[in-house]
Amino acid sequence: REEESTKEMYSLQLETLAKENDVALSKIRCSKSLQQLTYQLLAEKDTRQEELKSRLERIGKDINASKAKWEGSWIEASALRIEKKNKQKMDDLLQWRKREVDGLIKR
Repeated sequence: REEESTKEMYSLQLETLAKENDVALSKIRCSKSLQQLTYQLLAEKDTRQEELKSRLERIGKDINASKAKWEGSWIEASALRIEKKNKQKMDDLLQWRKREVDGLIKR
C-alpha cells in the first residue's frame, strides 16, 4: 500500500514535471518564433529603407535632370529674347540715324 501511494506520488510529480516542461517548451518555442519574427521584421525594415533610399536617389536624379533641361531651355529662350531685343534696338537706332541724316541733308 505504501508502495502504491509512493508510486502515485511519483507519478503525480512526473505528470507535474511533464506539464511544466510542456509549458516551458511552448514558451521557448514562442520566444524563438518571436525572435524569428523580430529578425524578419528587422530584415524587411532594412530592405524597405534601402528601397526608399534608392527611390529617393532616383527621384533626385530625375529632378536634377529635369531642372537642368528646363534651365537649358530657359537660357536658350532668354538668349533669343535678348538677341531679338538687341536687334530691335539696332533697327530703332538705324532708323533714328537715317532720320537725323535725312534731316541734315534737307537743311
